[in-house]
Amino acid sequence: MKKILLIYGLNCSGKSTFCDYICEKYNAVFLHIRRFFKSKYPIELYRKMLSEHGNSYWLDFISDDLSEYKKHDLLIIEGFFTMDEAAWCNNFFDADIDIIYIESDVHIRIDRRKKRENIDQENAEREIAASDEYRIGRGLFSVKENAGVVLENDKGEMNFKKQIGVYLDKIC
Repeated sequence: MKKILLIYGLNCSGKSTFCDYICEKYNAVFLHIRRFFKSKYPIELYRKMLSEHGNSYWLDFISDDLSEYKKHDLLIIEGFFTMDEAAWCNNFFDADIDIIYIESDVHIRIDRRKKRENIDQENAEREIAASDEYRIGRGLFSVKENAGVVLENDKGEMNFKKQIGVYLDKIC
């Protein structure tokens, strides 16, 4: 059976680290869904669809473009914020779907943002706060409540990869 992992979490929580690790270790295919959309269509179109039609309409719009991803045995999708989008995936892909929520302490996420973007503390705090407000406002915490797996990424990369390994041992 094909497997799809939907990766959720706040900014700088470790979603990309999770995806990179799985792709490297298990030859998975990675799709950042919002970046995929933005690479094909103007961001203004996404915003318009979201404001006028709700959370999953934009996915219907790009479903033909996404068809190529149906063939992969292990697909990791990052970039969703809502359960509506997860439900859309469940209907679109003929696969077993796991929802994985990755969480991390806000101070750790701010430090990661500073390093990643090479910015000062104040700007990192402002960017994380704005991103959190947007994602939480879109419904991200309801995803956490419904996730099949919640991973904590507060104790370093080695510990995080160990948690990922435990999860993978259960599904592979």
